[in-house]
Amino acid sequence: MKTFLCVLVGVMLFGSVGYGAHDLTCYEMIEPAGDYVEADSAITPKLGIANLGNQGELNFPVELIVTTDHYPAETVFVDTTIVDYIGPYPDSMEVELPEWTPEGKCDEMYSFVVDYELVGIVGLDTDEDLTNDTIRHNVTCLFSHDVGVINMEWPEPPDRYGEGSKITVTATVENFGFHAEHDVHVRLEIRDADSNDVELWHALKNIKFLDWRGNESGNPHTIDVCFPTYDVLTEHRFSISCCTELERDACPENDCKVRYPPAIVEGAEAFPECFALEISGWTISDGCHVKFAVPHSSLVRVEIFDVNGRWVCSLENDIFEPGYYARTWNGCDAAGRKMAAGIYLIRMEADEFKAVRKVVIIN
Repeated sequence: MKTFLCVLVGVMLFGSVGYGAHDLTCYEMIEPAGDYVEADSAITPKLGIANLGNQGELNFPVELIVTTDHYPAETVFVDTTIVDYIGPYPDSMEVELPEWTPEGKCDEMYSFVVDYELVGIVGLDTDEDLTNDTIRHNVTCLFSHDVGVINMEWPEPPDRYGEGSKITVTATVENFGFHAEHDVHVRLEIRDADSNDVELWHALKNIKFLDWRGNESGNPHTIDVCFPTYDVLTEHRFSISCCTELERDACPENDCKVRYPPAIVEGAEAFPECFALEISGWTISDGCHVKFAVPHSSLVRVEIFDVNGRWVCSLENDIFEPGYYARTWNGCDAAGRKMAAGIYLIRMEADEFKAVRKVVIIN
């Protein structure tokens, strides 16, 4: 009975008992174990390995590879520990590897977190079953402290705001960080966009507590903040900006959102109400004219790709103020080489806006 129980436990832990003389398995990522890791906080990775073979093994490597979990993947950490000895089945052990320090990401265009894939591998030249040598684990890296405004809304806006209109703004604040936060200040400002950005009005709110996304209590890591009503005092164009204020914030790039409501403007072109991407025709022989609209101050990327998704060149990668813009693609790649005839994709990304337009180069 004791022998039967031992074999049963072995099957439950390691999937199946090896029948060969040499069979090692990497069966668990012990550390890090959760879904999140803290940026700039060193981790001592730990793997669980076991011997499913009937022979003890000497001097074999256990390796950890860490890559970014996005395309194209980038290897950021590789290290190996040599294990002196593991006994025959059912011997198992925990293997520590050298420290790895995950790095956070503060990219205004794409993301404020980094996803990593950790791959643990036990290596044995004589291993008779290579299908169980590898364990994979995905984690998301968060800055220690990082909050920001992710959205602003106000109900039923008119076509144009003029003097006497009323705006009641609700902002959504998100905790991007690794820790819960207390006393997060949120500031709303109205500024005159036609008079040197003069402040017209502001309001302050305080968030007493905002949990982090990995909390075990199931608390939300976002919260809506409703501000007092603003009575519009001008018919000029004006901006509405909302920012979080956190002293230890590691990524200020995601603190604010800025919007430019449509205003009544005498003798001036109103700002665009939304992002837009247009091209003049879809077949080109001597250049492609690209037009795009920006409703509020934003980082804008306009790039060219071939039909297989390979990057060709960048037309723009900069912060733009509200307005209408035009650029021309001359049909060349980033090195100035003329591209072959065929289909190409023009992609624009700004905030959460993404748009793709197709063009065809003809000879």
